[in-house]
Amino acid sequence: MKNAFIFAAALFVVGFFTTTAQATPITIDVHYNGMENGSENISASLLGRSSTVMAGMISFSHSNPSAPLPFNFDGDLLAFCIEFSQMLNTSQTMQYTITAAHQWFSALQADAITRLYTGFGSQTGTARNDAAFQLALWELVYDFNGTDFTGLSLASGNFKANRQSTSVTLANSWLNQLANVTSQHTMFVMTNAYSQNQLIFTGNNGTPFNEPLPVSAPATFGIFSLGLFGLALRRRLR
Repeated sequence: MKNAFIFAAALFVVGFFTTTAQATPITIDVHYNGMENGSENISASLLGRSSTVMAGMISFSHSNPSAPLPFNFDGDLLAFCIEFSQMLNTSQTMQYTITAAHQWFSALQADAITRLYTGFGSQTGTARNDAAFQLALWELVYDFNGTDFTGLSLASGNFKANRQSTSVTLANSWLNQLANVTSQHTMFVMTNAYSQNQLIFTGNNGTPFNEPLPVSAPATFGIFSLGLFGLALRRRLR
């Protein structure tokens, strides 16, 4: 009975500290600076609705993080769009919430996006290559079914490029190689209900996002306290 009581008490403590450790989401204020390396005007369609959009790497200034960020970077915050149909607020400072990609997308979709970053993120840095990365990212957001990399193409599906270009060709080439790439990083997204959601790319072209989400202090304290609580309880009941 004593052991059962200790076990029940331990479960209560775990539950308490797990709840306590669910930290408030991290927010950050960002302001649109422009396209980091220029952009390409791309004619594309989502679910049959065509638009001409600027495709490329987006630069944001940033301030006021609500907590230490779960990744390391310096310089401006660089990102790519993950919400084709939403306008980006380019005139106001907006507060975004930062989330791990695997918590925003499905685990398989987040893995595919991370493969794109792992395999080809280093090739960004020009207007054409940035546009290609953006196109490939949109294809993964809107057309990847979680299992079949061979079906990815900007020529068909929910998301399509309406015209052929060197950036479209490059994006398709990257997509066709994803099955042979292994994810090596943890990616993050930033979201806002009134402005375009973004895949956080890097603080500069040389700093990868390979840092895992940290264990919060309450969770660490909870694990330590659980051991002390169980030990004290066992001694008291003897």
